[in-house]
Amino acid sequence: MFPRAFTIGSVGGVDVRVDPSWVIIALLVAFNFWFLFGSRYGHPLPVAIGLAVVATLIFFGSVLAHELGHALEAGHRGVQVDSITLFLFGGVTQTSFDVRRPRDEFALSAIGPYVSLVIAAMLGVISAAAGGGVVAGIGWLVVVSDVAGVLAWINLGLAVFNLLPGAPLDGGRILRSAVWAVTGDRGRAVRFAARSGQFLGGMFVVIGLWGLASAGNLGMLWWALIGWFLFQAASSEVRYADARSRLSGRPAGDVAGALPQPVASTQTVAEAMQRVDDPGVRVLPVSARGETIGVVVRRDLEAIPPRRRDRTSVMEVMRPRDAVAAARPGTPLRELRDELAEEGVLALVDEEGRLVGLLTPARVEAAASREASGGRRGQRRGTGRGGHLPDDTPAPSRATTDGWGS
Repeated sequence: MFPRAFTIGSVGGVDVRVDPSWVIIALLVAFNFWFLFGSRYGHPLPVAIGLAVVATLIFFGSVLAHELGHALEAGHRGVQVDSITLFLFGGVTQTSFDVRRPRDEFALSAIGPYVSLVIAAMLGVISAAAGGGVVAGIGWLVVVSDVAGVLAWINLGLAVFNLLPGAPLDGGRILRSAVWAVTGDRGRAVRFAARSGQFLGGMFVVIGLWGLASAGNLGMLWWALIGWFLFQAASSEVRYADARSRLSGRPAGDVAGALPQPVASTQTVAEAMQRVDDPGVRVLPVSARGETIGVVVRRDLEAIPPRRRDRTSVMEVMRPRDAVAAARPGTPLRELRDELAEEGVLALVDEEGRLVGLLTPARVEAAASREASGGRRGQRRGTGRGGHLPDDTPAPSRATTDGWGS
């Protein structure tokens, strides 16, 4: 989704990434804080600059906390989180696949605005308490009161904006969970929330351009840009929903593609890691004496501490073949959806019992992406049949997108 993003760290095992476009918004936010504290609050230039830097760091920390709320709730509900990315228009928490129940969708989406509201309340209390200190004669607390007060209002705005009922905002996903719960049709719910997002995006574009043209207010251009982003993102969700519908009747074998070259059971984890680091490779068959005896998945390899990877064999971390969920290559994706979401990997086995493919959420996502982009071949999110294989294959399936809105 963000090919140029780079990792700046990890929180709770979740990579935190920054897209280069984030630098633009960071500079704009810092400039606005400097202007606010210098011109409106009357602080001297060095103090205003220092406060702007501190406020900017706290602001992006609160945005990260908002996204971490999504990530932690996703983990609590058994959904693997791939990464958190900050970019020009906000933050994205990317998970491996969609939740399977409306209530999980609601909880995962609502937690972000809830975190922002809690942060706003805490900062509001700090601002009020510091303001009381100022009245009591402790003059330096005025800067604490000013910074906390401004950030409290910004976090309140962030929460309210993200609760607007249109995808891809949190409010749109909450709306989606409600429609899904009422109708029982997830595809219909996705389209409904996405259409609402298109309407909101279009409305922001019109309001922003009108304000720019009628009043010459350059600040309204930002709302037009946010509206454009919302409209594009919502339109993308509509395309994905349509792609999923078209793919649902496709055979699993068409989506899984060719079986990757196996890794030998005697190879080390370090050697296997080189294979799964290749784009699109998340699961590998494991062979011994010319026979496929199981699969090894990326998360199992990553769980081995780096210092032990040269001394640990693939055999020690692989998942035996009889423990992997199985399905026929000709089975339509619609019949495998729930099981693939639960198992994470499906072994496609022909009539003679030979392993002919591996179906993963990543493969399904790649197919859906191609289908939504107009490609002839595609897949998206299937679900499999078989044993007990908790997932470990990251796929860029669900992205919770949060806008700046404040």
